[in-house]
Amino acid sequence: PLASFTYPITSDDNTVLSSDMEEILKDELNVKEILRGELISLDTNITEELKGEGAVRDLMRAIQEERKNQDLNPKDLIDLIIAVPEPGGESEIILRKHEDMLKSAVNANNISYVTTEFISQLENDITVPFLESSISFTFEV
Repeated sequence: PLASFTYPITSDDNTVLSSDMEEILKDELNVKEILRGELISLDTNITEELKGEGAVRDLMRAIQEERKNQDLNPKDLIDLIIAVPEPGGESEIILRKHEDMLKSAVNANNISYVTTEFISQLENDITVPFLESSISFTFEV
């Protein structure tokens, strides 16, 4: 997602979008925030925070695809195991920051973080790009 979208409103214009319409705009434009200002603008500056959130969303898509490949029902809870390149490093910090969103999106009961050496001993692990490196994941129903 991008940081924000600003739409114009002037002092003599009472056209303020409803909160429902602003939520629709946020979703359709894929922005974090809708602002009111003097000019239409789209903040295309990709911050480290936005990069991290984007990487987590890419991981969510990969996990959802694997759930589909394994013929899981949307209601099936999983225990997710994620291998990070460095315990306590940047990848793990970003994942933990967005852990609630990740759990909710992939219907995970638990998320465990392990080293890449550990996950290579497990079956069916999947490796995906994540920020400047890659991470692996597997899960159990």
